[in-house]
Amino acid sequence: MNIAIFTTFDYSLKTWKEAGVLTRELEFFNYLSKKYNLNFTFVTYGDKNDIELIQNYSNFKVIPIYSLVKLRKNKPTRYLNSLIIPFKLKKYLKNIDLIYQNQLLGSWVSIITKYVIKKPLMIRTGYDMFSFAKFASNSSFKILLYKMLTLFSISLCDLFTVTSKTDYQIYEKNFKKFKDKVLIRPNWVISTKRNPLDNRNKNKILSVGRLVDQKNFELLIKEFQNTNDLLEIDIVGEGSQLGHLSELGKDNKVKLNFLGKLTNEKLNLIYQDYIYYFSTSKYEGNPKTVLEAMAAGCIVVLSNIPNHTELVEDGVNGFLFELKNPELLKLFKSATRDLELLEKISLNAKTEIDDSNSLNEIAHLFYEDFVSLNSG
Repeated sequence: MNIAIFTTFDYSLKTWKEAGVLTRELEFFNYLSKKYNLNFTFVTYGDKNDIELIQNYSNFKVIPIYSLVKLRKNKPTRYLNSLIIPFKLKKYLKNIDLIYQNQLLGSWVSIITKYVIKKPLMIRTGYDMFSFAKFASNSSFKILLYKMLTLFSISLCDLFTVTSKTDYQIYEKNFKKFKDKVLIRPNWVISTKRNPLDNRNKNKILSVGRLVDQKNFELLIKEFQNTNDLLEIDIVGEGSQLGHLSELGKDNKVKLNFLGKLTNEKLNLIYQDYIYYFSTSKYEGNPKTVLEAMAAGCIVVLSNIPNHTELVEDGVNGFLFELKNPELLKLFKSATRDLELLEKISLNAKTEIDDSNSLNEIAHLFYEDFVSLNSG
């Protein structure tokens, strides 16, 4: 079976590499390819440099869009110009059996391509753009725009996947007419051997995410004020709030270590060094870093937002706290007193994720979707 994978609009393999996720993304499709004899053609918003990034994968091909059409510097012009892309692609996709769109943004290109080459289309979303827009933006126009894009996409595709029950319920409520097209396909993680908690750093906390308002690092820092002699907080990620958060740490006497951006491979190694992983996010999709931390046996301490409560049962495979009344330092001190309980929670977390989010499990679900679409 030959499958064309359309990347998110304006994303290339180079973009994935710069974000530190290229190996992770390719590993999923490589696993599918080898286990189920599938061939993948990546349609990317890149140039010939993307071709070099898959040289080690004989079962992959790349069609860099900006080797076929001119890259426009002006973003609105790029959006308008994207409408001709499917027609430029037609002769390169003659042997394709189905189309897979990675993320909602750019779905119009794959939808037009679906009708140009007359093949089925599966759209995979990692998070609900419509809901994220409501949280992140005061712009009614932007919220309406994402809702219309979602409606346009879900109505014209053949299969639409979300990563969580929470997102499924949003689509069931807001796009009821098309709910039969929607399936839950969670994010996957690679299982690793669990490092016993006794071998991990007891005086450090790990948190991962872009340094932006959504991730709510301000709360994490303020909750641990005056603890610079007690513990350190390691934060992996980059973003516009770096300077602000650094000053906030100094003002609140919190020892912060900003580790910058790490590749997914390096990140998966360092989870094993920490007992605790904290996420103070205001909203999330199906958070990969939380899944990875749980798979590594970390004790996850999460804000009680919907996509977190779907993953964690408080006191069983992690801890939950209320954003309005977090008391994180109290929770931290209480948890550290019972290492036996923590070991049990660590094992529960790892077992849960290994059972439900393994690469093998999620790849099999996607393969079944591909076969179903290809057979009509």
